[in-house]
Amino acid sequence: MGSSIRGKSKQVLPAEVGPASVQPPDSTVRNVERRRASRFQLRLPVVTHWTNDVGQMRYGGGFTKDICLRGVFVVCSEPPPKGTIIAVAVAVPSVRSGSQELQMQTVGTVVRVEQGGSTIGYAIDCEFGDIENLVK
Repeated sequence: MGSSIRGKSKQVLPAEVGPASVQPPDSTVRNVERRRASRFQLRLPVVTHWTNDVGQMRYGGGFTKDICLRGVFVVCSEPPPKGTIIAVAVAVPSVRSGSQELQMQTVGTVVRVEQGGSTIGYAIDCEFGDIENLVK
């Protein structure tokens, strides 16, 4: 039985079914959305640091392309290698006049690197805890 939407006239109309709500059989699923949290397309400054494969401390910076509680995609000129354990600090501007910017800090793992396309950057699997406290 299909979904329906009730209008003001109490007439029952069929709900629209768009491409996002139609799922192919499991055997043909390719680009499955695996995110566990809502993603927001925000451009925020990011500072990172990690230890490279010869033990040297490396520092990087860039801007977020998108961010959620469980990860962030960083646009930069030189991404670290996939698998790198990386410390991340994202600067969040204050919503209150005269207040300082806030910092979301965590440690995560580089899970994807994009080079060669229109965007150079990398995805970090991490967890930004207590984000609710940033707005109090």
